[in-house]
Amino acid sequence: MSKQPLIYIIILNWNGWQDTLKCLESLQTLNYQNYVVLIIDNGSENDSVQQIKSCTKDRSSSDVYFEQSEVSISLIVEKQIYSSLTILNKNILLITSPSNLGFSGGCNLGITYSLQQMADYVFLLNNDASVHPDIFNHLLSASKAANAAVVGARVLDEKGEQTLFAGKDWPAPIFVSGTAFFKLEQQFWESTYVEGSSMLLRRDLLEQRLIDNSYFLDPSLFMYGEDVDISIYARHQGYKCLIARDAIIYHKASKISGGQGNPRTCYYCTRNRIYLANCWLSLPEKALFHVYYVPSRLIIILIKIFLKPQNLNVARAIISGLLDGYRGVKDKWVRH
Repeated sequence: MSKQPLIYIIILNWNGWQDTLKCLESLQTLNYQNYVVLIIDNGSENDSVQQIKSCTKDRSSSDVYFEQSEVSISLIVEKQIYSSLTILNKNILLITSPSNLGFSGGCNLGITYSLQQMADYVFLLNNDASVHPDIFNHLLSASKAANAAVVGARVLDEKGEQTLFAGKDWPAPIFVSGTAFFKLEQQFWESTYVEGSSMLLRRDLLEQRLIDNSYFLDPSLFMYGEDVDISIYARHQGYKCLIARDAIIYHKASKISGGQGNPRTCYYCTRNRIYLANCWLSLPEKALFHVYYVPSRLIIILIKIFLKPQNLNVARAIISGLLDGYRGVKDKWVRH
């Protein structure tokens, strides 16, 4: 029997240790052996690190140091040379970052370490999600059958009653939320992008991305849109992006970031859509986008304030996102 590919599961934690522990519980049911769980604590402001350690650490644990500068990630963590790596047990590791690197930066830290440890695949998994026991068997089957470097799970709600994501067409998501599509008669199907809540990335794609751009996920986005960006990059490089029908996660959508009505979410989504449009749209699509986008955001602002005057902070965040997007402001929002 051939050896199973080594998969590093990267889970970001930011003040959400309760969800992270539930996520770890679901991973204990996996019908797959050759994996390592890598938790990245992304500058939590509560006792997340202590809680995660106390619930998972065994007697054989030890603290070592992961030297970021030796693996060329100076673009990700400013002025930070070391992050603490704690071996919690035989296949669960914890890397702590002293500051919040965002979704992209935290994932980049985890991906760098994973590739250093010779991972064949990296699986990005949101901490407020749980997995089906056979998820990796289905993801890997799709990857091998279609030679796909990016494979995503079908994302269901917590109860498994509603499909939240099963693939989307581009460029619809850059204009609106996008229309999900389903091809449940097939075992897998192509999608323009794969959602970052459950994204399997093959090693060769990640190595190529690092050569081309000096990062894996674009750190300037900070949060939101990184999954779209790397998926479209992969397709432009000739790689396939798939959704595997029977690879399933159950997800509390946008729990940590605050959800779609949260000012922080509205800011990054508004700003980063402008960035993605400028990067990946064709000239005709780009012209249409810029004619449409500002008026559509202003209409959304008026509707939100009319329906709920308390949405003033959301309105301000959208305006800030527009201004920063067109001024080319990137990275972490000053009000984050």
